[in-house]
This record gives sequence, structure tokens and C-alpha cells, in this order.
Amino acid sequence: MATIDYPVFDADNHYYETRDAFSRHIPAAQRDKAIRARIDDDGVERVYVGDKRFTFLEHRNFDTVVPPGALRAMLRSLKSG
Repeated sequence: MATIDYPVFDADNHYYETRDAFSRHIPAAQRDKAIRARIDDDGVERVYVGDKRFTFLEHRNFDTVVPPGALRAMLRSLKSG
């Protein structure tokens, strides 16, 4: 096995925000424009930005994690290339 003479640091840490991370400290007058979780009429919790449902990478809720490479696949599928 090869050895190295310098310290290694893993910077690929993953951090997942709490449901109120984007609205907790925002002024009340702006809170309806923030990212937030909302339970829809069908009982499913979904992510919204303001009044628009967040559909980037097909996130369904705060507990959905897309697989590695999903962003690359999504970007390659765009018509603009």
C-alpha cells in the first residue's frame, strides 16, 4: 500500500437542511417566498419555493436524496446541452 506524507481531509461532506432552515430567520413578511416543506392535498410532503413546487432533480420531499450522478444526467438531458 502506498503511503503519503501529508494529512488527508475529506471535504465531500453532505449536509441536509432541516425543514425550517430557509424560513426560520427570514422576516415574516418574506417567509411565504422562502423554500419550505408543505403537505399537499394528497397528504404528501413536497418542497416549494414560494408558491412553486420544487422539481429540480425530481426531489419529492426533504427526505429524498438523489443518487450520485443525477445532476450530470439531468444536465445532459437538457436541450441546450
